[in-house]
Amino acid sequence: MRSRRSTPLALAFALLLPLAALAAAKITWKEQFYNPKPLPKDLILPMPCGGAMVFRPVAVPADKLLGDRRMTLGGPDDRFSFSEGFRQDFLAGAFTEPGSTGARIYYVGKYEVTADQYAALAPGGCKPPTLMGRLPVTKVSWNEAVDFSVHYTEWLYANAPKALPSEDKTRGYLRLPTEAEWEYAARGGAAVSDSEFIRPLFPMSGPLTDYAWVGSPDSSGFKLQVIGLLKPNPLGLFDILGNAAEMVLDPFRLNKISRLQGQAGGLIAKGGSYLTPPDAVRSAEREEINPFDDKGVRRTETVGFRLVISAPILTSPQRLEEIAKEWKELPKSESPLAGTQRLEDPLDEIDLLIKSTQDEALRERSLRGSHRHAPRPVSDLIG
Repeated sequence: MRSRRSTPLALAFALLLPLAALAAAKITWKEQFYNPKPLPKDLILPMPCGGAMVFRPVAVPADKLLGDRRMTLGGPDDRFSFSEGFRQDFLAGAFTEPGSTGARIYYVGKYEVTADQYAALAPGGCKPPTLMGRLPVTKVSWNEAVDFSVHYTEWLYANAPKALPSEDKTRGYLRLPTEAEWEYAARGGAAVSDSEFIRPLFPMSGPLTDYAWVGSPDSSGFKLQVIGLLKPNPLGLFDILGNAAEMVLDPFRLNKISRLQGQAGGLIAKGGSYLTPPDAVRSAEREEINPFDDKGVRRTETVGFRLVISAPILTSPQRLEEIAKEWKELPKSESPLAGTQRLEDPLDEIDLLIKSTQDEALRERSLRGSHRHAPRPVSDLIG
């Protein structure tokens, strides 16, 4: 999707990088402009112009390097099942959690990228941050969001390389989140129970409007709001639902009964916006946006983005050897029942096996067979 043309942001950055490298990467903005709600475990990265951006660690429990987490994304709402019906996906963290031997994490922007943060890498030179600059940046194309992540990474590599987390001595980098990364974090990840994870909204101790700017007069007033005024989700992420919808790395695909349909379409905007009605706000929300209109590149007032920090997988020859060794130890296939215990009642075990198959025809035949061979009632045997 990326254009090969140089955007204004790219041209500005080409001039900015040599100048920025002459100065130390110090944070001079007051905290209210980049982190209005400080929390433990915040990862703060410096930016040009004395700015900063904050990230939150997202744990993905998994075993070893090839371990990943199976999760159910989407939702049960029939109104949106063609787009976001339940489906299985898998996720693994990019970094080994500090102080652990196997736990994996990745990092997600604590807030949506703001207008001031975006301007720190844009033409016009450095300007002091403002209250209005705390609004999420919107009307940005997907290409420009990707360019922003690239140029910010380049600036960090040149000015504050040690600020970035590393994996196997390889520094991480910034990019847009995948849809799975975004939705896993929005739902609360490992900080919530499995039953809470698949619900339409993450656990809340008050009304939705305590957590999200949505389309109602007593919430957003149908206007974009500055970051960090409401409560965070269980992972400490603010405005993950409502306010500005957020672009992700993947192209949009329809849902086709427990999986994504094959055609790759336009852009995905996640989480709803300040215009989304309260009864339509949900973690599974995904909207397709045509990246172009009659004027060329589409710029949408309700859509912004947040970044993640990721890392390469094959970071060294030694890491490749470790992965190859783990691969040889993997089973030839993985059952949907992996990690579950055998049930005591044989009939319950058969029923579970039937329900675990994704093949509807096989499930139906198995059900007919299991009913035919089910034990007869005791009354029949003694009557």
